[in-house]
Amino acid sequence: SAAGNDRFSDEGNLKATSINVSNGGTCAVGSDSGVVNVYEGGAGAGAPKKAIMNLTTKIDRLCFNQAGSILAMSSSMKRDSLRLVH
Repeated sequence: SAAGNDRFSDEGNLKATSINVSNGGTCAVGSDSGVVNVYEGGAGAGAPKKAIMNLTTKIDRLCFNQAGSILAMSSSMKRDSLRLVH
């Protein structure tokens, strides 16, 4: 699209609060409800490969490791709200 204004729809997400893309193109999108949707081949590439519902508060940060095989997700709204997903 023009000027880098790409858009996509994140299934079931009303308010996206964080997004991260791995070196391999896997995309994770966090929501204000604590759900993280993981897409293969970039966001909006159909239905999410995985929906992670381990946290119940707003996802502030998402980060893949260098290999793209581990996703860290966290919420600052609640103490000790950090999860690692393989």
